[in-house]
Amino acid sequence: LFLLAGHETSAHTLCFALVLIAAHPDVQAKILIEAMALWPEGPPTLDYFTHFKDSKTHLEYTHGVMYETLRLHPPVTRLGKRVNRPTTIPGHRFDVDEVSGCLRNVEEFQTPVDVGGVIVLDIYGLHLNPMYWGTDAAKFQPERFIDREGYTWPRDGFAAFSLGPRTCIGQRFAVAEVVCVIAALVRQFEILLPTSCSGSPVESEEMMERMLAWKTGVTISPKDARIRLMRRQD
Repeated sequence: LFLLAGHETSAHTLCFALVLIAAHPDVQAKILIEAMALWPEGPPTLDYFTHFKDSKTHLEYTHGVMYETLRLHPPVTRLGKRVNRPTTIPGHRFDVDEVSGCLRNVEEFQTPVDVGGVIVLDIYGLHLNPMYWGTDAAKFQPERFIDREGYTWPRDGFAAFSLGPRTCIGQRFAVAEVVCVIAALVRQFEILLPTSCSGSPVESEEMMERMLAWKTGVTISPKDARIRLMRRQD
């Protein structure tokens, strides 16, 4: 089950994550700090990965990178459920101020759903909802997923692994796998954008949009994700 359900989802998440890391050198530098602290003598050996669970707490920021990648590029963008008893779904309507970006005219409402109806959770829309993630929800900011004094990231606004009792059974496996690969790669290589991204800001932005574009099947998959790797000397 892990091989069938978890191979493409993890692989595609890594593709998106590596492009985003290459495009954000400041993010890569923070991952490298964690990786260097964990592996000061050099990249981890294969034997290390069997004990990864003992060190995952030292990769807090790298976990944030993985979750932020999943927020912006969830493997499944919509999830449907058929209703087997009368249900009422709560919701909010609101406007976004074009100047300040703040929410206004927030209004609660209820939507009744009859038996046999289908409720579709728009995961991608949820992950960009400014009520949960702020007016800069479209930006890549791994710090969103690091709890700190006065801030706890909104668990109800994240559904990359689904929600509730039927959440993904491979979640822990996927998290460990993706975080471990990201940290180990950054420890050993500098992750760079393709040389084709070195043009004008407009050309570079257009190239980034193409590299982060996806096509939809059972899960989303990147169309043209590309990076360069340069081996580190230390």
